[in-house]
Amino acid sequence: LKAHFTDTVPDYSDSSIYFITRSSDYRIKNDQKHIIGDYIVNGKIIAESLWRAGFMSVIDGNVQIGVSRSPKIRKHIAENSGSMFRQIALVSAGTRCDEQFVLKGKVTRCAYARDIEGNLYFVETENPETLYGFADALIEYGFADAIYITGGSQKECFYRSEDGTAHGKYTDEKPHELVVWTK
Repeated sequence: LKAHFTDTVPDYSDSSIYFITRSSDYRIKNDQKHIIGDYIVNGKIIAESLWRAGFMSVIDGNVQIGVSRSPKIRKHIAENSGSMFRQIALVSAGTRCDEQFVLKGKVTRCAYARDIEGNLYFVETENPETLYGFADALIEYGFADAIYITGGSQKECFYRSEDGTAHGKYTDEKPHELVVWTK
């Protein structure tokens, strides 16, 4: 699948759309949405901040996740008309990223995670977990890198099965930026 970022839910009848998730986090200040962390879409820098070390980047539909606060990543993505967002790093090189864990309590969690073979997965919990417990579980399941996805697992999520059959729908009570996966 190929990925791109958008701020609107796409038309489900488009059979090329296979999966939709949230991406960056934001806060409301003075009745305006402010994205937390770097956020670039097709080379246009929309928000800048290196505090969150986890990132997902997309160039020509190809996705990479990683952990780095280097501004060189932002520069490379922008110069190559790519897209990226920053999020909390959960796991880097098989090690828990405790310094990033500012969210407390037990809620459902989700993440993009990469295994040691380089395969990318979207992982979500059914039950509430702490960030520590979630990161530990990702490591135990063999994931080398993982970045948090805001908002926890969704009760209903849009995806298509391998045969192209649509399931669920993307619903969100808050207007998140999205990652849309297409075939």
